[in-house]
Amino acid sequence: MKGTNASMQDQKKFQSNETRLKKIDHFKETYWLNHANHADRADITDQNYPQPACVTIDMSSPNIGKLMSLNHIRSTITGHALQNIYQYAGYKTVTINHKGDTGDYLTLLVFAIQTWGDEVTIEKCPLRAFTRLLRKFHEEVDLNPELEDQIYYVSQQLAKEDSAAAKILADIYKQSNQAFDGIYNRFNVHFDLNRYESAYLDQAEAWIDKMVAKGIAEADEETVTLSLEQYDLPLGLLKNGQPLYLARDIVSATDTAKKYQSDLNLYVVGNEQTTHFNQVVASLDKYTDVDAAEFIHDALGYTAVLGKRYFNLKHEIKDIHDLLAKLEAELRGKSRDFTFLNTDDQIAKIASNSLIYALLNQKRLAGIDLDFDTMVDEKGATALHITKTYHLLLAELGETASSNTGDVSESFKQAIYQAYMADEPYYIAQYLNILCQEVDKYPPVMTTDIQLALNEFNLAFRLLGLEMTV
Repeated sequence: MKGTNASMQDQKKFQSNETRLKKIDHFKETYWLNHANHADRADITDQNYPQPACVTIDMSSPNIGKLMSLNHIRSTITGHALQNIYQYAGYKTVTINHKGDTGDYLTLLVFAIQTWGDEVTIEKCPLRAFTRLLRKFHEEVDLNPELEDQIYYVSQQLAKEDSAAAKILADIYKQSNQAFDGIYNRFNVHFDLNRYESAYLDQAEAWIDKMVAKGIAEADEETVTLSLEQYDLPLGLLKNGQPLYLARDIVSATDTAKKYQSDLNLYVVGNEQTTHFNQVVASLDKYTDVDAAEFIHDALGYTAVLGKRYFNLKHEIKDIHDLLAKLEAELRGKSRDFTFLNTDDQIAKIASNSLIYALLNQKRLAGIDLDFDTMVDEKGATALHITKTYHLLLAELGETASSNTGDVSESFKQAIYQAYMADEPYYIAQYLNILCQEVDKYPPVMTTDIQLALNEFNLAFRLLGLEMTV
């Protein structure tokens, strides 16, 4: 650890974002040349590169007891595509899901379940029920402020493992995780590591204590702050009663880098967290022994559906289940026109693909307002269009068609390279759009050309996390 009087060497140690990105680009480009798609390169062997580079991907991160938001969904889908792209490039990937469970809202939820739980038993989705109960609490406490006094008693009960309150809390975690897993399974997303933010509280507390003892962080009653002025960043709030987001992210990032000996660490979260991420990187660079240049913020723009940026129980589309159900209904109305929409399972897969494609067919920083008519337009840049084109090509080859990923064109490899270098699955989606337009305008007649196109569809589907329908 270093003191607050930073030397010139300390100040130079912190690299600007531009310098960090150049270093990252050089590493990625070199690695791509040596590893990507090396199965078809005779000069690359496992003996030449026995240890693949490791990239961790921190993504999704929903909150226990709350609806999974549109931002969480977009982070999940983007992170999954990046995982596939990096695997294609020869990396070992580690996907991480840090679930939010800090703050006092879970105590409030336990109290709400104890008090009004019977009122929301009609909800099939536990996350909807929990959301409704939290809203009920805030409405009631405005009318009856004395309810706040009862929260302290609940918090005391939660400290006792065998208490009724503790059992309710455990059930909140269980039901939340089951609901999250149902959503992840729908998109074929799996995580190598699932952890709760609260798991880092003790580590964060110890790190904060060290920073205060060394005179680096400043303590004022229950608040601890960290000056990052030399990096032109606002004051970092480490603690306010308990360790806060910044401190938890610093220790979790350090833990991840050391545990996995990672070469790159991607954080797939909203653009609104840019300042926070820069505070984390600056703190890692100055006050830890990990390489801060390995941390990348793959920022996401806003996501909305029918003009609404948030799921809300008062909206037509209340959660991800409503969104997918609406897509399924739209597709079911088109089922007579397509043989690949004959069964409920096929419709469900195309609905999932439609959402995935709509989110990946824009650059990460683009704001997206999902519209159902657009998402199922059979002539537009949609999953329905590319599936239709894929099945037309399959029909041309009949039983001789191969569903395996074979040779692909250099232009497609270049699109994958662009997606990899920029962490932008968009480039692969755009290639599919162009491929569909070319097939529509100039249908291939040579068997080799048709199979090449099918190979590119197969690989693009796999990289984007789309599920094939047959």
